[in-house]
Amino acid sequence: MFGLTGVGAGEITSYTYWCVEKGYAAWSGPRDDSVEWASRANGRISVMKIDAWVAWVVYTVSTLAFYILGAAVLHPQNLVPEGREVMTTLSSIFSSAVGQAGGVIFLIGAGLALYKTVIANVPLQARIVANALAVFNVFKWTDQRRRDRWMRLLMIILPLGWAIIGVAVSAPLVLVLFGGILNAIYLIGVAISTVYLSRNETDPRVKGGSFMKVMMWISAFAIILVGGVGLYTTLFS
Repeated sequence: MFGLTGVGAGEITSYTYWCVEKGYAAWSGPRDDSVEWASRANGRISVMKIDAWVAWVVYTVSTLAFYILGAAVLHPQNLVPEGREVMTTLSSIFSSAVGQAGGVIFLIGAGLALYKTVIANVPLQARIVANALAVFNVFKWTDQRRRDRWMRLLMIILPLGWAIIGVAVSAPLVLVLFGGILNAIYLIGVAISTVYLSRNETDPRVKGGSFMKVMMWISAFAIILVGGVGLYTTLFS
């Protein structure tokens, strides 16, 4: 659950690619020592802070709502989502509360949400894998033509691979839990990387004040602690 809910590692990573490709930093111009550059950069960062706060509120409220619904409806009936019945079991949250139409609406909404997830994750994962290949010198990341070619190829290969795994394993919940474990590990890496980049690669003029620094350390510590404990209990209990 730690790896799956809220603003996870995938969303954080995709947002960084999105900011670069949409030109969030372009308005700031090349980094220099001028006061004007620092002002432009901090202005753009303030927009990203709003993005982060809005995302946090939306994810937190929606996640809490789903937890409460599950506890109020599934738990009293001893319903456990498993096997191929995951979606139909979850739909009973709504069908038992507002009638059969509620379950149908939930399944339609769930289908749209899962489709959206695929649409969002295919380009993200293609960028991550292509970026990893560039790190291992398969091609130069600065070569845009080769980079685009690799990403287009991966956007075909990855969903086909996911489809084959889904059919072969035929256990959606197991795959979801496995993905959650991988995301938890990834999120710990993101926290460590964020602290490192803040300390070693970030211009002091755009780091924010002491409050932001304290919150970053608290967040990183909490992510590493909760993620580590969660992974340990999942893997060894």
